[in-house]
Amino acid sequence: SVLGSKLAARTAVDTALELYKDYRTFDKPEYYFRRVFNTANHRILSLMGERQGETAAAAALIQSNRLYYALAGNVRIAVYRRGDLIPVSEGQTINVYARHCYEEGRISKDMAVSLLNQERIYNLLGQEIFDEVESNRQPVDLAYGDIVVLMTDGVFHALTWRQLESTLQIGGNPKEIAHRIIEDVRQATLSDGDNASVLVYRN
Repeated sequence: SVLGSKLAARTAVDTALELYKDYRTFDKPEYYFRRVFNTANHRILSLMGERQGETAAAAALIQSNRLYYALAGNVRIAVYRRGDLIPVSEGQTINVYARHCYEEGRISKDMAVSLLNQERIYNLLGQEIFDEVESNRQPVDLAYGDIVVLMTDGVFHALTWRQLESTLQIGGNPKEIAHRIIEDVRQATLSDGDNASVLVYRN
């Protein structure tokens, strides 16, 4: 349900903020991410009971100009640098999973090809069987002025990569950029953009 999904999303955000209070800069980001996502999933399941409430989620940490991230679901993280929006994450969809399985030799090429158009999400917070999150093994080195963008599929399905780059090129502070992107989504979809969320950070 929509209400269940919103409650699940709020629980995920509250959990990340709560656990961040205990985070220290010498801690390993992957441990923090694992704790956040596992705790959030457990809390959502406990809170929902028999009601269904699932949500995609992404978290990012920036330490000493290095970007670490983890995500569940179809969320994209990208870095805008000197006119180019560079994808960092892939998202957890069937087609991405199939490609990884093929590269690891776990499924045949024919099977992988048959799944390439399947963009159904296979991992979300609020599931009894919660899979591993996507995270970067090596941090992304950020330069001064880089813009980090976290966005849900409501954004990158509504807008092309070129449209996002054009909006980012206009500049402004992160809040102004985020509002501009959501307005672009509203114009492109002729809706209120409830399924579109974006977070913008300037290094």
